[in-house]
Amino acid sequence: MSPGNGEGELSTDEALELLADETRYQLLRTFCERDIGDDGRVDLPELLETLSETSKTEGDGPASESDARRERLTVELRHNHLPRLDSRGVIDWDAEADTVARGPTFGELRPLVELLDEHTDELPGNW
Repeated sequence: MSPGNGEGELSTDEALELLADETRYQLLRTFCERDIGDDGRVDLPELLETLSETSKTEGDGPASESDARRERLTVELRHNHLPRLDSRGVIDWDAEADTVARGPTFGELRPLVELLDEHTDELPGNW
């Protein structure tokens, strides 16, 4: 990862900013762990289901609360996280087709995501 902000490269600050949000981190973690289909694209509803499962905690409330959480997540993804990751080339979001794929700079973040994932037990509790 370069300190500069050259074409197609993420600076260290940009990479850490993108990983600072739990939802974006979980989304990128999903793309690291998944066997992506032949065309490399994932339907957004399928991705939402995966992210909803990841964010559930033991003792979650009734289904109506779960539906509300999923709706909030949908809005956050469409209006914040997906455009932000897409603008940096980390993912390729096709809003019309409602699909997401790894972008050209995804490989720059992948080692950081995997490193954080491998050392989760060594990180402070609020990370």
